[in-house]
Order: sequence, then structure tokens, then C-alpha cells
Amino acid sequence: MEAERQVISDVVHALNQTSNLDQLIFRIHQALKKVVYAENCFVALREPATDMFHFAFFVDQFDPPPPPQKIARTCMAYVFRTGEAQSSRKKNLTGCGGRRSGLVGSASPAWLGVPLKTPTETIGVLVVQHYQNENAYDQRDLEFLESVVGTCTRD
Repeated sequence: MEAERQVISDVVHALNQTSNLDQLIFRIHQALKKVVYAENCFVALREPATDMFHFAFFVDQFDPPPPPQKIARTCMAYVFRTGEAQSSRKKNLTGCGGRRSGLVGSASPAWLGVPLKTPTETIGVLVVQHYQNENAYDQRDLEFLESVVGTCTRD
């Protein structure tokens, strides 16, 4: 719990001290890694003019950053469309409407996605994934990511 409080504090500090989006996302990622496995993490933002996701942040142990892509039938798109955080496991696709993370990088057995919202709309998705451990994440990790993202998007 103390580590989670420290991460929230670090995120609030980053929000107050950083005006550059790239730096802000980098600092949030650094803070998240203190509590949740986030070695494979990306932030996909929807570009309204093209209705495509572009990857504002992408760190992955296997894949390079992908080019912008259409919003398709993926877990990431499902989180974006529903505005609800989701988890997915290789053997138990209970979240994401039965979809896999698919088009964004290599297949991963453990995946968490959290919508990024303004007060009026969903603007993107934050994703963390683990390639080796299907049980890398649990419900508490998903709730923690939601609380961090909520800290970033409050009025």
C-alpha cells in the first residue's frame, strides 16, 4: 500500500512539474514500474481527424513502436470503445469481449488495458503486458492502474 501511495504521489508531482506530454508519460511509466510489471507498456491515443491510434509512448522488449493504426477489433480498441479497464489472459479471455491484444506487437499471455479519459470523452488507452507469465497481473493491479490514470485525468 505504501508503494502504491508513493507512485500516486510521484504521478501527481509529475503532473504538476511537467508540461511536456512525452516527459509526463515517461515519468508515469517510471513510477508504475515500482508497483506493476510495466517493462512492456504503451499509450495509444486516438487521433480524431483520422480515427486512428498513434502510439505516444511505446516500450517493449520484443517489438518496435508500431505505425498509427485503425481502431480495429482488439483488446485495446475494446477498452477504448467501452471506456472500461480490462484484463486478458491467454487461457482465459474473460475481458475484452473475447478479443486478444492482437495487432499491437507480439502475443502476450497477460495484458491490462485502462482507458485514458478527459471529463467528456475517452482519448486513448494505457496498456501493460507480460510475455512470459500468464499470472503476472491480478485484479488489484488493474484497479491500481485505474487509480493512477484517474489521478491523471481528474478536473
